[in-house]
Amino acid sequence: MRLGAVPTLALGVLAPVLGFYAATLGYQVFLPSTRSMASLGARISLQFVTSAAPMLLLFALLAWVAAALSPTPWRERLALRRPRCTWSTVWLAALGSFVPMFLGRLAAEAVFAEPSERMRNTYEMLTLARGPWSVLLIAAIGILPALGEELVYRGFVQSGLHRRWSPLPAMLVPTSMFLAIHLDPMHILTISLGAAWWSFVFWRTQSVLATMLPHLLNNLASGVFVTMGWIDARHTHPVLLVLLVTVCVPSFLVAAAQLMRTDPLAVPAVDQPIP
Repeated sequence: MRLGAVPTLALGVLAPVLGFYAATLGYQVFLPSTRSMASLGARISLQFVTSAAPMLLLFALLAWVAAALSPTPWRERLALRRPRCTWSTVWLAALGSFVPMFLGRLAAEAVFAEPSERMRNTYEMLTLARGPWSVLLIAAIGILPALGEELVYRGFVQSGLHRRWSPLPAMLVPTSMFLAIHLDPMHILTISLGAAWWSFVFWRTQSVLATMLPHLLNNLASGVFVTMGWIDARHTHPVLLVLLVTVCVPSFLVAAAQLMRTDPLAVPAVDQPIP
């Protein structure tokens, strides 16, 4: 890509982000300052979106700019390619993601006597949001991290390390970076096994699309279940435990077995970037 095209394209991406930020921030300012639960939920939702959205979209923009400046085509540099495995395996890996996430949560509950302030705030934020604000909040929690974080840590960092290092350190470094940005020790422990699983999935598939999907599914499902009251700081609804045992555990085992049979260096059936 021509270097001169980067500022123009970056501005084209950044302009709508800044416009969205200004619009939501302005709406938050003029939102009636009533203390009703609906208004409080709306304000909390907007506060999260206006603070998290620019940062996560900036993550994606920085990853794209760095990839665009690379001598490698930017889609290839960000691993925006079809996975080395079938899409059915990717879906199984996504469903299986709930297993390491659940184990990480059990570990965090065993280590920490009480939920951290950040974890309590997250549950409170999701339970207070109502109606369209709940939809906006869950969509932001689901889509933005799956896009921004995966492009940076798996798409850019891990794909670059796999070209130079052996698989284990190439997975450990982006996993550690991903965990470090979450800051809260309890949150870090909760997501640690899931983050390691996604790095493993990326190694075997060599596609950031194969990690965006489980990241997106995990965040969306978690947001929905917390909003429904099926998950809180110390409780998981029995229905979710049944689904975990009957659906997620078999999916995890089958996906792990299929991914271990996948050659990360093999050329996929259709080795073309996603248009």
